[in-house]
Amino acid sequence: MLSRVGDCLLPGDTAAVAGPLLRLEEAWVNADPDVARALRPALEELGERFGRAIAVQLAPEGLDTFFDHFRSVQAEEVWATLGEWVVEHRPKFGPGVQERFAAAQALDPALAVTGRAFQRMLQARVRPLLAGGAVLVFPTSPCPAPLLTATLAQQDAIREATIGVTTVAGFCGLPEVTVPAGTVAGAPVGLSFAAGPGRDRALLAFMLEAAKVLGLTV
Repeated sequence: MLSRVGDCLLPGDTAAVAGPLLRLEEAWVNADPDVARALRPALEELGERFGRAIAVQLAPEGLDTFFDHFRSVQAEEVWATLGEWVVEHRPKFGPGVQERFAAAQALDPALAVTGRAFQRMLQARVRPLLAGGAVLVFPTSPCPAPLLTATLAQQDAIREATIGVTTVAGFCGLPEVTVPAGTVAGAPVGLSFAAGPGRDRALLAFMLEAAKVLGLTV
């Protein structure tokens, strides 16, 4: 379905996505053991088709640092876009949203400047690795999805841990596709694939083949 939508909405790619697979090591190491264990068989199956995944380290600062910088940049953009409306209309937000808007309003502008500098550095670090058609592969989230009964604190912890991983594609302007590739306690967990900027349709074509390898298509 994503591929059909892409054919309608996305511009044509000038370059292919064919591998190799690059295993984002920090994301695998930091994932919950059950999540990493559930996803490794899928990574091994893909390795038989596209070649064994090559380990790369892109986050010597730690994924927690990724979240901190992302949060600062996001807060600046959110408040610049919606702050005036929020102040004027004082809407009622759901749990956690009100607190994030308040934090965005109070953000020290210097933190956003630092966050954008980090974003440029991360782009310079990641994009060259993908210029030849390589694909980053990593757990979509280091944690299983929270239960409906999870407290706000538990939800926030999972959200922060997940953003630490999703920041890689978000900050670098990369197309990313996630597929259910394992289960933890009967619930699916996702495996993400990210390609170089502007290779959206090429990544979707790659994922059609990957989905066949993983038995996700008929």
